[in-house]
Amino acid sequence: MTKTTTKAPKAVFRTFDKDSNWTSGTFGPYNFEAKVYDTGSSHGIDGGRISKLLITLNGIEVISYDRGWDLDSIRVHAPAYKAIIDLLETSPVRFTPFKPTDVIVVERKKADAEGRKIMAKVIRLINLGLDDEVRKVLGAASETIRLACLETE
Repeated sequence: MTKTTTKAPKAVFRTFDKDSNWTSGTFGPYNFEAKVYDTGSSHGIDGGRISKLLITLNGIEVISYDRGWDLDSIRVHAPAYKAIIDLLETSPVRFTPFKPTDVIVVERKKADAEGRKIMAKVIRLINLGLDDEVRKVLGAASETIRLACLETE
């Protein structure tokens, strides 16, 4: 008699872009979308890296977290939840975090009115831990600011 074994499902990424915190994937019949940061925060699940998570089963929301629990049925879907959380929390770091000292150096290199305004906004965003927004602001700023920022890393 031949013994057949069924392979346990594994959580896998469907998307994991290097320039976005949004990701998606599957675990067996479950689908998930999540916003995952490189470091944990008070907004993350249990202080972790995941600030937003939506898990669906057959198109129906079964778990939803958006900086707080919206729909918490973890006990019912524990194997999927654990596998997805483990995959997301151990995912590779994608961004080099900015430090306020980096931006201060940039601000000194470009001291005109436009540069001071941009850097004031960047410093506020860094202090809030919003590195994605910092990248957007610096990406829209002049080439001089972007180059100066790269020189400080």
